[in-house]
Amino acid sequence: MKIKPFSGSVVFLFISLSLCLSVFGQEPEPGSFAAGQKVEVEYIPDSGKWFAASVVEVVNDGYSYKVKVAPYGDGKQIEANIHFKGVRAGRAGGAVQAGGKKAESGKLVLGKYGCTAAKYTNGSYEYIPRGAFVIASDGKYTYNGFQKPSRGTFTVDGKGNLAFKGGYLDKGQAEKIDRPNKFSLVFPTNPDNRWTCGLVEN
Repeated sequence: MKIKPFSGSVVFLFISLSLCLSVFGQEPEPGSFAAGQKVEVEYIPDSGKWFAASVVEVVNDGYSYKVKVAPYGDGKQIEANIHFKGVRAGRAGGAVQAGGKKAESGKLVLGKYGCTAAKYTNGSYEYIPRGAFVIASDGKYTYNGFQKPSRGTFTVDGKGNLAFKGGYLDKGQAEKIDRPNKFSLVFPTNPDNRWTCGLVEN
C-alpha cells in the first residue's frame, strides 16, 4: 500500500489488482459505480473492515474510484483513490442505497440507474457507458442517453424485475441480478444486446 499527501488532507490510496473480492465473493466489473453513488470501501487491504463512502470521481477507465470516506470512526472525511475491487455496493441482507439508507433485499429502489455495455475485444472486455434511466413512483421512466430524453412507463413484478413500455426502452426487460440494485437489461432496439444497470442516486 502506498500513501502520499495531496493538497492538504486529500490522500490517494492505491490498492493492487490482486486485493479483496467484492460482495458475494465476486469481483465487481470496472465501471460498476458512478460519481455521487454511496458505496462501501475496504480502506485497508485485506482488513475485512468496510467503511461507508461516496464516489467523487471515476478514474482510470473505471478501474479506480476517488471516494470520500471517514475511515477512523471520527466522522472526518478524507478523499482516497480506491481500486474497484476494494469498492462494493453493499452487503447481502442490507444493501446500501445511494441515499445511504439500507434497503430490503428484493425491494425496488426508485431513482437513477446508470447503464454500461460490455464489448469483448482482443481477449478482454471493454465497458462502455450507455446513459441512464430514471424510474419514478408514478410508474413513468425517463431514459437519458441522447440529447433529448426519452420517456415511457414501467411495471414491476413480484421479484422486482422491470418491464418497459414506450420510449427508447420499449418492450425491454430489466431482470434483477445478484448484486443490490443491479439489473441486466435487454430491449429490442439495443445494439449491444445486453446492458448492466445499477443505482446511481435515489
